[in-house]
Amino acid sequence: MLRTFTIRTSNGAPIIEAKIRKTNRDVVHVALDESKCAAGEVGIIWNILERNDAVIIQLIYQGDESNVIVADAVVTGQPNIFRPQYSREIRSPSREYEQLQFVGRWLPIFSIAFGILVIPLRAYPNNPAALNAMSAQAK
Repeated sequence: MLRTFTIRTSNGAPIIEAKIRKTNRDVVHVALDESKCAAGEVGIIWNILERNDAVIIQLIYQGDESNVIVADAVVTGQPNIFRPQYSREIRSPSREYEQLQFVGRWLPIFSIAFGILVIPLRAYPNNPAALNAMSAQAK
């Protein structure tokens, strides 16, 4: 490894807490270097890292959701770190709650309207004369 693997906040926002939540193999021996947390940077050190090894790290930082988290390292024989982009908006919990409230208000109304339209059709499914009479009444 030519440069230590680091995770940092894009605007230098302080990292309040960094914690290893899970690793898929114990022999990796992952550790965090939290000496630069005040500058918004955490180093990741491991004993051995092989294909398909993984670690989940939880960061709590000072700032809002617009802050971008960046990973950086230079590893011999490996390509640059790929940063996947999520193409949809990530909504806050309060926004998710508002959306559920909206659906909860309108769902009963749509259900009743659908029932009013479907029940008469189910009452006379094979009677074309009744269907024609119903459509004539609607006009």
